[in-house]
Amino acid sequence: MILTTYLGALQAVAAAQPTAPTPHAAPGTPASESSVLCNRLRARWTRQYVGAVAIRTGAELAVATAARLSAAHLVMHAERLSATDMFTAAHHGVGHIVISTQRHATLVRSAMARRDQLVLLHTVNTAATCRISGAGFDEDTAVYVLAHPLLRLTGLHADIGCGDGDFVSTPAAIGQMIAEMAEIRDRHNVVLPRVSVGVDSEAAVPDMARHVIDIDAALRDACHTFGYPLPSVIVSSADRALRRGAA
Repeated sequence: MILTTYLGALQAVAAAQPTAPTPHAAPGTPASESSVLCNRLRARWTRQYVGAVAIRTGAELAVATAARLSAAHLVMHAERLSATDMFTAAHHGVGHIVISTQRHATLVRSAMARRDQLVLLHTVNTAATCRISGAGFDEDTAVYVLAHPLLRLTGLHADIGCGDGDFVSTPAAIGQMIAEMAEIRDRHNVVLPRVSVGVDSEAAVPDMARHVIDIDAALRDACHTFGYPLPSVIVSSADRALRRGAA
């Protein structure tokens, strides 16, 4: 299960961060300051990165709920889901829903009744789609979601893979998303706190610990370039066993 693999990689990376030795140095000395820095670094890794399971069909949602997967660790894509699927997701309290259009947003809004729903806006690779200008997401949908009291736009989502609009690498996706989130901040005075990356589960599982480190490097570089605060990161993929059960 890639969620387990990813969470294990996060734990491994966090554990690899230097731990603070038992402090014997007086406060304010280089040794004690280094210890504090090490502990803060390790805490940031475990706080900033989240592994999740991607849900793209109603059948996958049914398998996930039957398997009692944590709803908070589900990232559901609205594109191929029916109204019934959306109401099921609302009942189970799915963590994040990825939308691309105002139709998706309306469907989510009607299903959620009075409960707030965390929403991620899908963005596509502008280089791959040959867009000369404009964002990789639908800007009218972003305005619609930002104006709705029950829809909480928390960030952007990008897929890594070989499909139309997919990014060929995580650093490329991170760079574009941070640039677009900075634009949203400047236009709407809203700082989105998350980026979400979908990994192709049919591809060979990469060295996840190395993958986390690459994401962190790309994130810090892009945030420095655009003056954007470091967001938290969700990495999701469809679990292969879940897909077999949904087939």
